[in-house]
Amino acid sequence: MAVAQAGVDVTPSRMDAARPVRYLPAMPLEAMRGDALLTRLAEARRDGDAVATDGDNTLWRGDIGQSMFDRALAKKALRPEVAADLVAEAGKHGVLLAGVDRSDPHAVGAALNDALVAGTYSGRWAYAMMAWCFAGYTPDEMRAFCEASLDDFGFADAVFPHVPKLIAFCRAHGHAFWLVSASPGPLVRVAAQRLGVPESQAVGMEPEVKDGRLQPRLESEPTYAEGKVRRLRLHTDAPLLAGCGDSLYDAALIAEARVQVGVGPSDELRAELETMPAAVAVEV
Repeated sequence: MAVAQAGVDVTPSRMDAARPVRYLPAMPLEAMRGDALLTRLAEARRDGDAVATDGDNTLWRGDIGQSMFDRALAKKALRPEVAADLVAEAGKHGVLLAGVDRSDPHAVGAALNDALVAGTYSGRWAYAMMAWCFAGYTPDEMRAFCEASLDDFGFADAVFPHVPKLIAFCRAHGHAFWLVSASPGPLVRVAAQRLGVPESQAVGMEPEVKDGRLQPRLESEPTYAEGKVRRLRLHTDAPLLAGCGDSLYDAALIAEARVQVGVGPSDELRAELETMPAAVAVEV
């Protein structure tokens, strides 16, 4: 089913809450387990379809980007030269740094994280910051830190049981499986590799690389809310069989698909799913 992109708007009462066009009056949302989802997808599939999905709390339990950022703060793993960029980020978004050592990137990073938790620093920019804050790393150093972070996170045990079956379903039917996440791109690629998904089909917050070092900025639009759709469409124009996510900020990606899938959806996402024509909620 074609979905009108012009229907996306930003709700002023909630920071960055991109809401897709409402299709129908609210209807009860059908709940199902992972195996039932595969049956539904088998009925709806068409040759040439793809599947696009969020990662955190959709394919696995927890937030790998937040976990890696917390690990970097705990291990004092950020480079000193990024402190000035983090201070500038705080100023740009009105995050107060009273009593914070502005020369310490870990202190400034912690203040930014506190503002995210308090709701005064947008997730759109906070999750971008959690990618570019590793400025100064080489790509190989970043890869190693991502690998160690997923190990500490317990990634293998966090993957939901239905996910390997969903990936196998896509592989068996020739459907490209796209991972589109607000976590850092280097980390999302490692997660994709561990899931058996091509790293070329993993899209995340991508820090710019210049002269062999990560830079304190993204190279492209944040993979957040409607940005997830735009970033995905830079890579593929395939019709989406399924779009999957857990939060309101996945709604635009979910609405692109023939089958709209909320995975343990938040109350806000659930309200949006109830207005979509073929939405289901997967219990996890």
